[in-house]
Amino acid sequence: MGGSSSTRRGNSNTRNSRRRGGGRLGTQVKCPNCERVFSSGDTLEELNAHLDSCLTTVKKSKKVSSPPKSIKNQPYRAKLEWIREKLSSLKIHWTQEYIKLRVSRDNLLEESFLQIVSFDNEDMRKEFQIGFEGELAQDAGGLLKEWLTILIKELLSGEMGLFVRTDTEKVAYTVSEEGQENSEIYYFVGRVLGKAMFEGIPMNCPLSQVICKHLLGQEVCLEDLKYHDSDLYNSLRFMETSSIEGVLFENFTVSKNGKTTELCEAGTQKQLTDQNKSEYIKLRVQHETYLSTKLGLERLKAGFHSVVPLSVVSILSPEELELTLCGVPSIDIQDWKNNCEYRGELSAKHKVVAWFWEVLENMTQEQLADLLLFVTGTNRVPVEGFQSLKTLRGEKAKFTFEPTRFKKDELPRAHTCFNRLDLPLYQNKQQLKDAIYTVITNYKTGFGLE
Repeated sequence: MGGSSSTRRGNSNTRNSRRRGGGRLGTQVKCPNCERVFSSGDTLEELNAHLDSCLTTVKKSKKVSSPPKSIKNQPYRAKLEWIREKLSSLKIHWTQEYIKLRVSRDNLLEESFLQIVSFDNEDMRKEFQIGFEGELAQDAGGLLKEWLTILIKELLSGEMGLFVRTDTEKVAYTVSEEGQENSEIYYFVGRVLGKAMFEGIPMNCPLSQVICKHLLGQEVCLEDLKYHDSDLYNSLRFMETSSIEGVLFENFTVSKNGKTTELCEAGTQKQLTDQNKSEYIKLRVQHETYLSTKLGLERLKAGFHSVVPLSVVSILSPEELELTLCGVPSIDIQDWKNNCEYRGELSAKHKVVAWFWEVLENMTQEQLADLLLFVTGTNRVPVEGFQSLKTLRGEKAKFTFEPTRFKKDELPRAHTCFNRLDLPLYQNKQQLKDAIYTVITNYKTGFGLE
């Protein structure tokens, strides 16, 4: 098993005495170390338990100043530039320290989890060099992108049971109520998402607006419920704007999967009326968007903010955070064409290159994403489009065509660290098409030496 190349430092900080008890906080409180936000409904016991564990691991690390108030009113690109500058200031340069992380493909998730959760915040901001057991490829950023992409896909899968699709038309994921017994793995998920954003690697991880708001430290309201459960939102909106006397006969409880949860003390005895429906709506929204998945959400937030501080991302809207995490949702072939480099005898006018684009024109978005994954290590396009493809160390690395000699049954090879495709000089378009479909079907990951 691989691990950190860093030396662990001890900590001699002492904790100030704090008022103990199980009462409610009554106001928002932020942890001074990891910036986790506790709501007014959380208890002193929960806050103190977190501080006891968190403050014992405080280390000297780089700090980020709070964003100027004016930046929140700037266009998204200006915000993104400010965020990248701040995250860059937190990076540990690879010449100082880096982390070699070795995992096997057969046990990728478990081995990655055991290592990542043991790292401190500073470790997460060092360069990762990923190695897959039994493979000779050397990582200069491509394997990191592949590792993150595989992890995100597994963590969002239905088999894991950590996330579920929202009850809306848009494809988006939210924390599963059934996954709460595995709350610690959400910390790992948060760190993986944070690492991807920290390194500027877009991931196919469409999180719901509710989760994005939580990651931004923003309050969730009734209007956000439309992005979580559209039918429930419509029901509560009807309740809010119409009289329910003689129409709805409910109490302050929620029943789901055979389990009844009270929304307030003695909720089973409290009947819903026109006079108290605003209280019911507020409690129901809080239950659906936070309390029912509180354990997972809090650990997800803690993991994410251990890599990307809340003070850095708080300037974004939920939509902007999703765009920053996920990149552009669709692949524009013309943008791809306009931002390529050619080596050797290849050029935009070369017949093999022309065949390449003709093949792509007839591919689905999913197939295009698979080809992009094969060559770059990620199936998403950066926010600024193909022009902003880079190496892990921030150097420009446009999608590049490198010619190779054609041999029978020769397949294209990818160099994901540098976004380079070694393209054999096929004799006809059908040979090229067959080769492309072979690699996206069988070799999307783990193919080609760096």
